[in-house]
Amino acid sequence: KESSGLIYIDGRIFTHNDAPDTSNLYEINERGNILKTIHIEGASQFDWEDIAQDKTHVYIGDFGNNTQYRKPSYKPYTIYKILKSDLLTKTTIPSEKIIYSYADEIPAGSGVPDGKKWYHTTEYDAESLFVYKDSLYIFSKNWKNKLTRVYKLSKNPGTYTLPVKDSKTLPFLVTAAASNPNTNAIALIGYDSVFVSNQYVYIYDNFVNDDFFSGTLHAISITSKPKNFKQIEGVAFKNNKTLYISSDKISHWYLGEFPASLFSLSIAD
Repeated sequence: KESSGLIYIDGRIFTHNDAPDTSNLYEINERGNILKTIHIEGASQFDWEDIAQDKTHVYIGDFGNNTQYRKPSYKPYTIYKILKSDLLTKTTIPSEKIIYSYADEIPAGSGVPDGKKWYHTTEYDAESLFVYKDSLYIFSKNWKNKLTRVYKLSKNPGTYTLPVKDSKTLPFLVTAAASNPNTNAIALIGYDSVFVSNQYVYIYDNFVNDDFFSGTLHAISITSKPKNFKQIEGVAFKNNKTLYISSDKISHWYLGEFPASLFSLSIAD
């Protein structure tokens, strides 16, 4: 129902639910059929938001926090690390934990007027993760002003405090990210608000080191018809010229009824 993250490995597509679920990954085909369910041992699922890969491992980001109800003391921001070879061959696999906190995070509710909800006001939500060379990169989903923050994190299990590495104001809330080591490119996707039907795909390439926003921007804006909003949540490079993008199931009195979907998007010049 909520395909919140995507990876593509040797012709195979893997995704996961947002929440709630029971710590599972799913292999699907291009028609959306579930081919295999993989249970991740040692993992819980508070709010899984994205999935990433390198040559040997897969990383699952349990770091969603759009309500600010996530308290690091009992639901820490966690990335689960699993072997890619296990994912491709088994149905139950062990995991390791990478736990982190944001060095600049303001306590939940700070600056929110009395009597107002914290929902969709936080600067410290995140839904985007990818691997670039030897590190993990997290892009914040900043509900307050769309100033997207970038955090860099070790791939090694442990506990870390992350300073802000970079930031940029984008016209959308970043809901997923992917990297393509073949072309030294990254893709960011998202939408401009919950009730506005504009989706965006930003591809950056030709950047130096990991200064992603310094690269060349290829921007794609996808404008839906009224009440035809797609809540795009997952992205993966199928190849150098094509992206897979997944969207959640929508069942809303105003937005309408739409099934969870998988899209193929050409990014060739």
